[in-house]
Amino acid sequence: MTTGGQFNNLVIQARKGDQPSQEQLAKWAREKLVVYVYRNIMVKDLTEDIVQETLLEMHKVLGNLKKTELFWPWLRKIASCKISAALKKQNHLKTVSVDQEGDYGNIDSEQGLEKQVAGEVEKIVHTSMKLLKPRYRRALVMRCYENMEYRQIADELEISDFGARMLFMRAKNSLAKELSRRGLKKGALLTTLVLFGKMTAGSTTEAASVSVAPAALNVGAAAGVVGLVTSKAALVTLATAAVIAVGPKAYERIVGTEPAPLSYTSSVFAGIAAPSSDATDQKVIYYYPVGPTGPVWLRLSEEGRGVFLQNRLSNYYISNNGQTVTQRNCRMWNRDLSVWRLPTDTPELTAFLDDVEGKVSLRNYTMADSKGLWVSDTRNQTATGSQTTENYQYAVMAMEYFQPTASVNAQTVDNRDPMHKRGWTCFTISGKVNGQPVTGQGRIPFVTQTAYGKYSPWISLKVGNKEYYAENQEYPQGFARPWQGLHTIDTIRRDAAKEKEHFSTKLKGNNVEVKITTPQRTLRYTINMEQDLIEKINYFDNTGHVEGEIVFNYDVNLKNNSDDHQPWYLTDDQIDWMSIGR
Repeated sequence: MTTGGQFNNLVIQARKGDQPSQEQLAKWAREKLVVYVYRNIMVKDLTEDIVQETLLEMHKVLGNLKKTELFWPWLRKIASCKISAALKKQNHLKTVSVDQEGDYGNIDSEQGLEKQVAGEVEKIVHTSMKLLKPRYRRALVMRCYENMEYRQIADELEISDFGARMLFMRAKNSLAKELSRRGLKKGALLTTLVLFGKMTAGSTTEAASVSVAPAALNVGAAAGVVGLVTSKAALVTLATAAVIAVGPKAYERIVGTEPAPLSYTSSVFAGIAAPSSDATDQKVIYYYPVGPTGPVWLRLSEEGRGVFLQNRLSNYYISNNGQTVTQRNCRMWNRDLSVWRLPTDTPELTAFLDDVEGKVSLRNYTMADSKGLWVSDTRNQTATGSQTTENYQYAVMAMEYFQPTASVNAQTVDNRDPMHKRGWTCFTISGKVNGQPVTGQGRIPFVTQTAYGKYSPWISLKVGNKEYYAENQEYPQGFARPWQGLHTIDTIRRDAAKEKEHFSTKLKGNNVEVKITTPQRTLRYTINMEQDLIEKINYFDNTGHVEGEIVFNYDVNLKNNSDDHQPWYLTDDQIDWMSIGR
């Protein structure tokens, strides 16, 4: 098999049923498959299972191969289908520790690698790659080690060419962030990809030949700008193709960012009393109908102030005497503008929020992960952060605790605007970023009843002549998501904190400004507190130079709501063309 002609002849003979040729071809295929599958899966046992299944499939359908010179792409696609199926059936990447496997694949080149890199760097590279989402790792493998063009990746993953570029950009940004968290310096991204390729090579000879061209990391200018507007890390991950900054970050508090007290005499906040984060007599009940990663309902009772309630239908305030039930546009927020904590937060998220805000959260957190999760949190002078956690199938008790009940003679006051009464609305986006015009449209639900029904969330963005589309679970972080159960100021800041991006909060007039700061740029969100929505986002580079602005305009009265064929909606063909894949 030293030449292409000899290999093609081997495939032809194997296809005809020649047993020695079939055995030789299977041996060659196994060596290639072990490397390819392990780079995607990074779990040895699962790799072996997928390789065996792929080889069996190869023998069954080898007669269907028309072009022998395309044997490897054909076989790789079979393996890719097996990989996708395995990841859906088994959750190995969540249940297997990143430190569980000390050697990195089928390689016999480990001894040579020990001379090239220290064991600690090997561990960082291995851990960072394993923590990536499976689809991110697949994009990196296809582009960097299989040398596939974006159109080939798009064809194999059944997404658009532009979707393949966006996927690869997110993959390399995610890897860069994992490396940065582990202390690798600027320039580590390309080196890491080369090292990982060597670590997972099938032999010393193959390891020596592994290289990744810098040009392979390019995604194109349009994809870079879309990434700047939509990337997951509160819209500010390493988004442009020209900027890759990898290194440890120092999170220093900015002088003068202590949150201003919220004034209840301000007209925009009139009648929207918010709870205090440091109240001494509070009881909060949290209910997660579909589990801790989904929407949260909330009932807060505060002595002397009444009850704040958020359920699948609306937001309510029940007066202390029970005589008035007021429906409101917005979710609750803390009176001191501190970030709202949830009992399902990870210790890492809590620690980062405490560091940014200069406080200590005295809470006990639950790690339960089930449908119908119910958490009761009592805070008073004798018990701070004490909780009980119970799980109810479909939570029958939710019908009692999350009803806006009051006295029989209670007066109901509906202060919601038309779009919040409707439960959802549509919006448009306009602006410019890095000299590129940005336009868009979308739909946003305000409560869970609409989010999981006919009016689920979606967003379409156009940057230059390229488009981006996402819906439901792929709805980009960094945007308002009120149906999840928290006010927009908390959603945005928690998105940033999950990516370990520093932020500050400031009350300004009738709005709140949230600034998110990264080594590359700063984003300034202007958030309407009463409507619970983003009004605009301003972008600045690290020198303070304006990179752009996008503005959101919400259709309060929704004139375009007669049917699904209005301009607010996309055709199935448009959605397929713009989809970035799952």
